[in-house]
Amino acid sequence: MRQTASIARAAAVLTVLASVTVASGCSWFNGRGNGYTQNPRPLEIPPELVSSTPNTAGPVLASGQTTLQGFQSTGTRADVFKRLTTVLAKVPGTVIKSSSELIGVQEIEYKGTALLVRVTESNGTSTVSVVDPRGQANNAPIISEFIATLKAAM
Repeated sequence: MRQTASIARAAAVLTVLASVTVASGCSWFNGRGNGYTQNPRPLEIPPELVSSTPNTAGPVLASGQTTLQGFQSTGTRADVFKRLTTVLAKVPGTVIKSSSELIGVQEIEYKGTALLVRVTESNGTSTVSVVDPRGQANNAPIISEFIATLKAAM
């Protein structure tokens, strides 16, 4: 009799737990959404994963994007980054918001427009490129003006 009572008690506890789980909205049972929704903004693919040959033109852009605006400078990425930091401090209308030498990126504000200045190195030359805050290429006139100012100052 004791064994039957403990089995009945365990069955009752399991039934109550299953009922609470189903009633509380466990996603396995309610069928609402799958959690795998389409991301509205595609991820940027690193250049080294796109092809087996080295890309010397800088970052690879997804189809339909505008081209990167920038220029090449001689020297290592670290040297160009240091020169760029000095030049940015002297460019009128420029405020350096944050700087990361490790990844070669400076977040700046130029005449009220937020921009990212990136320095990449390939085959002994460094490329300085300017993108919008999301890291996307942008052909806005303010970016062209800023790059011309940087080029002249460096």
